[in-house]
Amino acid sequence: MPAEVDDDKAACSYVSVSKMLFAFEGDGAGRFMSDLREAAGACASGLSVDNGDGPAPYATVKELTAPRAGGDESLSYQVDHGADGDTGRGEDGKTPHVFGVVRKASVIAVFHHVDHGGHKRMIPPTSLLAAQVNKLP
Repeated sequence: MPAEVDDDKAACSYVSVSKMLFAFEGDGAGRFMSDLREAAGACASGLSVDNGDGPAPYATVKELTAPRAGGDESLSYQVDHGADGDTGRGEDGKTPHVFGVVRKASVIAVFHHVDHGGHKRMIPPTSLLAAQVNKLP
């Protein structure tokens, strides 16, 4: 039987980790990494995307220390979802999404971590990334 939880926030707090793989031809994977670094820098002060229900604000994008997870190159960055003054999210009104991106030859592995309740930055664990990257050809 599951333990009872009195705190509503704790009851709906969970961390999700997702992984996406992209395969490229030629030097496409290297160009992808270069373009991603450039885009992260260009969007440092935020961006907004239309998610089908209207604009979704992302207040900041910042590069983090890249994970040492094998592969040929890697990048890590944080995107803070929410605008200044938002309520119903973390203490600062934003939910941090952390991405670890690793290139191994022509394959890009993207790891997305988000804490859906505690709203703390979740650094992608290097051991998780390395275990997955080592499985790539």
